[in-house]
Amino acid sequence: MPGKLQSKFGLCVGLIAGMWLGMAHGQDEPKKPAKPALKIKSEASTKVEETADPFAIPDGTPEEILEFMEELQENRPNVKTREELIAYFTKAQSVLIEAASRILKNPKADAEVASEAAEATIQAHLNLMRLGQEGAGKKVKEVVEELEKDSREEVAKLAREQKTVVEIFTAVELETAEQKALGERLLKGLTESKFSRKSLQYAFTYADVLEGLEDTQLAGTYYTELSAALKTSKRPELIEQAQKLEGIARRLQLPGNVMEIQGNTLEGKPFDWASYRGKVVLVDFWATWCGPCIQELPNVLAHYREYHEKGFDVVGISLDNEREALEGFIAKREIPWTQLFETNKEKQGWSHPLAVFYGVMGIPTAILVDQEGKVVSMNARGPELAEQLEKLLGPPAKKPAKDE
Repeated sequence: MPGKLQSKFGLCVGLIAGMWLGMAHGQDEPKKPAKPALKIKSEASTKVEETADPFAIPDGTPEEILEFMEELQENRPNVKTREELIAYFTKAQSVLIEAASRILKNPKADAEVASEAAEATIQAHLNLMRLGQEGAGKKVKEVVEELEKDSREEVAKLAREQKTVVEIFTAVELETAEQKALGERLLKGLTESKFSRKSLQYAFTYADVLEGLEDTQLAGTYYTELSAALKTSKRPELIEQAQKLEGIARRLQLPGNVMEIQGNTLEGKPFDWASYRGKVVLVDFWATWCGPCIQELPNVLAHYREYHEKGFDVVGISLDNEREALEGFIAKREIPWTQLFETNKEKQGWSHPLAVFYGVMGIPTAILVDQEGKVVSMNARGPELAEQLEKLLGPPAKKPAKDE
């Protein structure tokens, strides 16, 4: 995908723990431009000193305060849990807002420094919104409106430019009709600008925001419309992106609908999806080289043992490139369910026809299908798998073991 919006004070758009400690969702992804995130240096050069207060704003010049803000953004906290990390990150955003306020209120701050401070405070407010701080979405809109009135043209211009960014990221708080209207406006701007870099950034960033909503149907519709718009560009690279977006749209519109699967099994036989009707099936896109997939495997095996006789099954869709490695792994781990695998080298890995068809951009992608063949969960991993199975098949004979 085209690169997303980035700045010196990069916007953290989610999975904060995953960015620093790998504690979040854990998903192996194909190479693509990363979402905006905090800049991180090596641990040795950025680890917060035990005796220093990383949140102490210096009583110095605007330039010195700005340097402090940049260092705070780059600090890697010495924490051990996701909760501690989020607490640290939340505190850091509040400190950044206060530091930026001091710069903006200082009449001696030159326009460039003030502009960077303005950008930092907007990003920090957006980060707090993503962390679930009540009222943060409303507050960041107020901040932008106030900055637009700043007497320094550089600051006012920055605020005007960031206004669309703020609209995009605060769209999660809008009603569905308003979200649709914003999407239509962004797509209109995309074509009217003749697919400028900025309009592409806006359009793709909004797609990410919508994809994070609980109801993925709106995101699926938007991806379809974005794909159609890109096809009119006559630019080969955008037309190629459009084809990928069609798959993503198809996947996001799966909830409540029937999932179609076809292909060849690891044994080289045609896969019979119809034979699974009447069962609850976990469709698992995975690979032996995927760390999070391997971490989830004991959970799937435990639930398979407890629920298989009650009508639960698994279909693995392997994105591996080496048949021998896959067969060896399956034998060693005693994985009993069917695996779909492509022998054609050009259709292996991320090019697996089903991965392309459903726009799979990261694994594991665990989709749960009910007895009627309809998708009931797009993230059937961990506790979610247990909850869904109990809902559809009743309680297991005994609680699944946590580990192998």
